[in-house]
Amino acid sequence: MGKLKNQVAIVTGGGRGIGAAIAEEFIAQGAHVIVADINFTNNQTEKQINMSCDITSEKAINEVVNETIKRFEHIDILVNNAVTKGDVADITELSLKSWQHSLDVNLTGAFLCCKKVIPHMIEQNKGSIINIASQLGQVVTGKSLAYCSSKGAIIQLSKALALDHARHGIRVNSLSPGAVETPLLIDGYGSMDTAKEFLEKKHILKRLGKPEEIAKAALFLASTDSSFVTGSDLLVDGGYTSI
Repeated sequence: MGKLKNQVAIVTGGGRGIGAAIAEEFIAQGAHVIVADINFTNNQTEKQINMSCDITSEKAINEVVNETIKRFEHIDILVNNAVTKGDVADITELSLKSWQHSLDVNLTGAFLCCKKVIPHMIEQNKGSIINIASQLGQVVTGKSLAYCSSKGAIIQLSKALALDHARHGIRVNSLSPGAVETPLLIDGYGSMDTAKEFLEKKHILKRLGKPEEIAKAALFLASTDSSFVTGSDLLVDGGYTSI
């Protein structure tokens, strides 16, 4: 039957990496998925609709949400996954422009998506919102000031939304992956081998995560399996924060 049969999900940043894996998992579980991104490695299908979306643009987000409602008349799940790693710099080196861009993509984009989607969820008296944070929202690494700050804020945003909208039947949680084998990691380290050499030892499982492992966690938060879970941050970090 599928745990998400006939449900409608929007996944931002779903064109590659973790977002693409989440979209694929949701589709396998019976959902229709609108993938909002600026680049796509996955093809549009009957179950997946790709929409170009600059997550820093309120107009673009409105278009995605409005098109979803036009096609399906409801939105059951929102996954805020769009992300930028930002510049590697400490505060003396980090420009205001770079700082602001990281917050615009990682935090304000999620805020805008929630602001546009939640009224529709209120009308139907149900919904699940999953904000992709990071283990670096709880602990930090060097010269990642903007990224760590934005991901910590995502965790708090999720808790605040959970409190405000529990009465509307809306559950809001954050999901915090550790380092995962994605193109974003290659973008940051130059190669997957370099990323593994630096990062595997930081996880007590001594390996990096797989996108499909994060997708399974997202499925749990999206489905009724987690019907008593809201305002939580689900760490899927290979033990990174246990050290």
